[in-house]
Amino acid sequence: AIGEALAARLANPGPDTPVKLFGGNLEVPAAILGQWYLLWGMAYNGNGRVPIGLLTGPWGQPQNRAEKYMEPAPVAMWAAARLGQNDAATVGALIDSLGRSGDPAWLDGDRVGALTALTDRRFAYDFAAWRAWWASGH
Repeated sequence: AIGEALAARLANPGPDTPVKLFGGNLEVPAAILGQWYLLWGMAYNGNGRVPIGLLTGPWGQPQNRAEKYMEPAPVAMWAAARLGQNDAATVGALIDSLGRSGDPAWLDGDRVGALTALTDRRFAYDFAAWRAWWASGH
């Protein structure tokens, strides 16, 4: 019930009030920070479902001096892996996102880590191999 409640809360928009983090070096809307906490709660609780949109949303944060980012995608990938969310929609969305233009290169490392944990496949950064495996019916 807790995981379902946390997942349901993810669907509700939070406040746009800015929150300063990392000694004031980063400012993010409270809604994004709330998503992080909800995803962490689901992952550690072991229940819930990560919405596909949080796994695949466009990257929107510019590089910052602290090299800290609060976009939901990295924590959503980790949470999906921790929850064992290995359904076709999740795995397919992660594979489709590999190498996406406009995303920081390190984000593909998070995708590869989640895919490896969810599928037990070891294709590393060979995106063509991930896509071929998926297209073959896995």
